[in-house]
Amino acid sequence: MSRWGAAFALAGCAGGLPPCEGPEFVAFASDFADFERWHRTELDDADPRLGGGPRVVYVNALPPRGATAFPQCTMFVKTTERGDDPSKWFMVGMAKRGGGYNADGATGWEWFDLDANADGVPAIDWRGPTPPEGRGYDCALGEDEGTEVENVGDCNTCHAAAADNDFVLSTQL
Repeated sequence: MSRWGAAFALAGCAGGLPPCEGPEFVAFASDFADFERWHRTELDDADPRLGGGPRVVYVNALPPRGATAFPQCTMFVKTTERGDDPSKWFMVGMAKRGGGYNADGATGWEWFDLDANADGVPAIDWRGPTPPEGRGYDCALGEDEGTEVENVGDCNTCHAAAADNDFVLSTQL
């Protein structure tokens, strides 16, 4: 095991990044299984288009202080938590795959649509650099509050606005 592989393995055991070796990290449903134990950040706004409820972002490990990018193997889950039953939550994820993945969009990042059962165990509905045909998301484009919301079709379009933050929209992270 390489020096970096050992460091990531130790971080994974401590609840941080999962073991990460090779040119790309490929996340599986099991990698998202304990997302509610990750670092939790409540977003300031509820999105009525997603059924209201608190919006929360979970990240498996924060980047080192002063880092200009999130390390490979970083994973996020964003939820709109509608009640106590996680199977009713809106959930999406992103994983820093690395290796030049998604080079025409949010470089290095893979997107996930997640569904959870009543116990909160997530399953992957779809994954990839873009959603399947007809499965896009709405995004408020522009800087002003009240900016028109439009269906942009893919995650890359919204996240392009955060290119200076390694395509992570929340500056709190």
